[in-house]
Amino acid sequence: MIHEALLEAEKSQHSYMSPRFSDRDISENPVWDPSHQTILNTLIGVNKAGQPMDFESCTPIIQQYLPVHTTWHSTSGELQNFEYVHHPKTLAIQKDTFTPYNANATAHQYDAFWSLLLPKSVGRYTSTLWRSYVAQSLFYLIPDACLVFVYPGTNAASSMMNDDADQSVLSKSVEAVKTLTYLPEMFDQFEQAVLHIYRNLLNQNIFSMNDIDYLNAWFSDLKSIGYVFPSLPNKSILWTKDVQLCIMFNWGAKEHSIRTLLAYYMRFFDRIILLYDGEWPNTTEHYIPKNVQYIAISTYNGWFQQKALYRCLKEGVKHGISSIYVADDMFINITKMSDFSKSTVWLTRGVYYNFSNPSEFLSNNSWRWWKEPKGWNFYEKFVRVVNSLPMQWKQNLEAYGFPGKMEAHSIADIIYIPHSLTGHFIDAIDHITNMTELFCEIVYPLIIGISVPESQTRQFEQGNLWDNERKNITLLKEWSEARHYVHGLKLSTWFGRNVWSALMNKQLKLVTVP
Repeated sequence: MIHEALLEAEKSQHSYMSPRFSDRDISENPVWDPSHQTILNTLIGVNKAGQPMDFESCTPIIQQYLPVHTTWHSTSGELQNFEYVHHPKTLAIQKDTFTPYNANATAHQYDAFWSLLLPKSVGRYTSTLWRSYVAQSLFYLIPDACLVFVYPGTNAASSMMNDDADQSVLSKSVEAVKTLTYLPEMFDQFEQAVLHIYRNLLNQNIFSMNDIDYLNAWFSDLKSIGYVFPSLPNKSILWTKDVQLCIMFNWGAKEHSIRTLLAYYMRFFDRIILLYDGEWPNTTEHYIPKNVQYIAISTYNGWFQQKALYRCLKEGVKHGISSIYVADDMFINITKMSDFSKSTVWLTRGVYYNFSNPSEFLSNNSWRWWKEPKGWNFYEKFVRVVNSLPMQWKQNLEAYGFPGKMEAHSIADIIYIPHSLTGHFIDAIDHITNMTELFCEIVYPLIIGISVPESQTRQFEQGNLWDNERKNITLLKEWSEARHYVHGLKLSTWFGRNVWSALMNKQLKLVTVP
């Protein structure tokens, strides 16, 4: 296993080269380079202290000695040529990185037999490159699967192509990897997913129809000898069926974050909406599938997320489905949420206050959002909104204990609303938004109290991590298993993206039926 190889290398005092990039460079330009210690540690599943992440495993279904040519990162599309350096004997490749392996001394485990076929139309110098890209594009469907290189020492024979072919192939590689990170739909059988990738490359004039015919013949041969293809996640057993997922990016979105989120969430949800406030990559049309919408929404970088939730729910009404709304930097324990009834509202409870005496309330309340920022007095706006509510809505709030004691603010980054109650929430948000702009964590308890009896709600196990807690591997492991979500995994960083992917891999394993 990778961790064992790492520990063995450490025991033998195998040396590392010093890092050449800052942490900022890592997150913005994560091109794989084995000379970079921090990236190397991330790839093989250890933290900066060199301790293995025991909840993140990797099964090396394809293994080969390290090549010297063309490693591409799926987001940046930048070429990385590298020379051999001192590093541990075993390297695992991050799932959003594409790197060639050739036909020499390459071991394919049983779960990778489907990937043995070499495409013929691309030529003998580049067929191994395209075969490796196809295989790596489908690793997302096999939980924990990874490509591993075993360090052999410098070997010029590991070069993938001759010089004459390089420029043409490399220019095609840049465009190809943008479309190979994940699949735009869910398939019933693994071989259908492989065929989809082949057709994708056919549409890019890289493969020919002969390659499609050879692939079908190869699959027939495998089935004739009793080969069993990898299993796919069974979405029909989950609550996610007939539920749309809305993901909110409060501060714009990076391309690698979008790719990572879709690569996993599309295994669970048939319909996804990406809502964003701020910058958006201008290349998304190359890889955003038809069942994924991306919508710009002004929320003042998340302060007024009720506007994003409103748009999410309106789309749910159009399609007659329920909605779960989450933040982009949140891991959700999909399997644990299966314990909830889909006819109830799922939410995170907040803090309760007594509103009977406003002056006493304000003098004793230290939560800064009631008066700040920018001089906005959210408390005064809150009072005006409550006074403007129709009588029935006020009575609904009184059932929750208002004004003597009522939930005053709660987490606004995750909520599930069933289709049957969606209209009530839309009306409540619409009324409040037309009145004024309130901080979202004040709005959520209001719209919940207005829209649904407490008996029809279910409470999430709160999972918000702050500051150094977000790098605490032990805490991340415990919370990811015991709580319904973990908030604060920044997918714009390599650490956050790799931990999030590891946690989602565990979810995939739980719903993958042999």
